[in-house]
Amino acid sequence: MNRIAHRIALSVAGILVFTAAIQAQSPRPYAGEWKLAFTQQSNSGEPNMKPTPWMTFSATVVQLDSTLGGAMRSDGPSGQFGCRLRARACGAGRMRLSWDEQDWQVFEFTLDPASTTKGAGRAEIRFPDGTVHKYSFVLTRP
Repeated sequence: MNRIAHRIALSVAGILVFTAAIQAQSPRPYAGEWKLAFTQQSNSGEPNMKPTPWMTFSATVVQLDSTLGGAMRSDGPSGQFGCRLRARACGAGRMRLSWDEQDWQVFEFTLDPASTTKGAGRAEIRFPDGTVHKYSFVLTRP
């Protein structure tokens, strides 16, 4: 092998090793398909409301460093969300469904400490008239 071919081979090998090291250091445990099953917890307009199962979405989640974004699908509305990762929690997030005229002001979740396939979260929307709807959700990998 001549010197130029040898240098190219070493450079390519170095790039492959460097790329593998970057991938090993920055896993994307949140990226992929998830299921989000929502339960309505409260509605300030209905003070006697009991928690009620609401909607379940399939979500495709994309992880870019410490930012998550997701596209949600259901038999009804579609939607999207985004939040910031810190440890095993995703907070400071927003969500919007296709039928909404505004963002949901709270969207956050935490993965179970011993798992990368399930967790729990909450979402909240506050309307201009002062009404507040609060939801919890369970997220799981299908």
